[in-house]
Amino acid sequence: MVATTETASPMPIGPTPAPYADARALSGLLTVMFFLAACWYLSASEGIVEGAGNHTVGRDFINLWTAGRLVCEGRAETTFDVHGFHAVQESLAGREFSLHLWSYPPHFLFVVAPLGLLGYWVGLAVWSIVTMALYAWAAGRPRTETMLLLAAAPATLVNLACGQTGALAAALLFGGLRAMRDRPALAGMLFGLLTFKPQLGLLVPLVLLLERRWQVIAWAAATALTLMGLSVLVFGPELWRLYLHENFAVTRSYLETGRGPFMDMSPSAFMALRVWGADLRVAYAVQGAVAVAVVAGLIAAWRSCAPVELKIAVTGVAALLVSPYAHNYDMTLISVGVLAAYGFSGPSRGRGRRAFLAAVWLLPLAMMPLHHSRIAVAPWLLLAFFGLLLAEARAVRRDANAV
Repeated sequence: MVATTETASPMPIGPTPAPYADARALSGLLTVMFFLAACWYLSASEGIVEGAGNHTVGRDFINLWTAGRLVCEGRAETTFDVHGFHAVQESLAGREFSLHLWSYPPHFLFVVAPLGLLGYWVGLAVWSIVTMALYAWAAGRPRTETMLLLAAAPATLVNLACGQTGALAAALLFGGLRAMRDRPALAGMLFGLLTFKPQLGLLVPLVLLLERRWQVIAWAAATALTLMGLSVLVFGPELWRLYLHENFAVTRSYLETGRGPFMDMSPSAFMALRVWGADLRVAYAVQGAVAVAVVAGLIAAWRSCAPVELKIAVTGVAALLVSPYAHNYDMTLISVGVLAAYGFSGPSRGRGRRAFLAAVWLLPLAMMPLHHSRIAVAPWLLLAFFGLLLAEARAVRRDANAV
C-alpha cells in the first residue's frame, strides 16, 4: 500500500541551530564575495560584453533576451537557426564573442518574449530578481530564513552569474510537488510549464503515478499540449521540426563531444566518465545504471512514511542525477535537499556529517575547478548525498514501525 502525504509527520526544512550557522556563514561569505566580484566584473565590461570579450555580461541571458527581441520583431524562426541566431546576438552586442546556443522548445518563447521589450540591463535585472524570488518562495516557504538562505545558496549564485534558467526550473518543480495535494490545477500547470526544460522533469510522471494524482496529470498534460498547440498556431510548425531535429542534434553533439567548460560544469555521471576519457558507450551505460538506481530509491522514498518535505528533497536530487544533460546552474535542485538534511542534524550527528553537507552545499561552485583538474567528483558526491536522504527516509519508517 502506498503511503500518502496525509500520514507524513511535519518536518520543517529549517536546520537545527548549529548546522544552520554552517550554511548561513558559508552563504553569507560567498554572497559578499559574489557582490565584490560582480562590481569588479561590471567595471571591466565594455557595454554588455565582458572585458575578456568572450561572453556577454550575464553569460547565457543573451540567449533569452535575443529570443525575446526576435519574437517581438516577428522573426522567431531565427532563434532556431544556430548561426543566424548568433549573428543577431553579435549585432545586438556590437562585438564578436563565443557561440551561444538556443536549446529550448518553441513554447518557451512565450516566456521570454516580454524580455524583448526591455533593454539588456533592465531585462537581466528583472529576470534575475524574479526567477530567484520565485525559486526561494516555491522551495523555501513558509520560513523566511529558509527562503533567504536558498536565495543566497551557491547554486543560486551560479545561476545568477550565468543568467540561466535553473532557478525557474527548480521553482516549477518544487512548486508543483508542494501544490499537488491541495491545489492539483496549479500543480499541473506548473509541471506543464516545466516542459521547457524536459530533462529536469523526467521523474514527475513517476511521482504523480505513485501518488495517484490523476487530476494533476490531467492538468499537466492539458497545459503542455495547450502551450505546444499555441506555439504552432503563433509561430508555425516549422519551429518544432527545427527544434526536434537540428537543435537536438547540436545539443547531443555538445553532450558527446563538447570540451572545456562545457564538460567542467556538468554534474552527471555521463560527463564524469567523459572527463576521464571513457568510451561513450561506457559513459552511457554508467549513466543508465545510475538512473535505474536513483529511480528505485525514489520509488522507495515516496512509498515510505517519510515527511513530504523529505520526499520532495529526494525528488530534486534525483531529477539532477538521472539526466546526462545537466549543469551546475541546475543544481538549485539540490539546495533544498541540503537544508532538509540539516533539519535532521542534531548534536549527535558529528562533524563529519556537517562537513559532508557543507561540501554538497558548495559543490556548484567547487565542481568546475575540480573537474577541470580531472577530479570529477560531482556525481559521486551527489549519489552519496542521495543515499543519505534515503537513509533518513528509512529511519523515519523504522521509527513509525516501532511505534
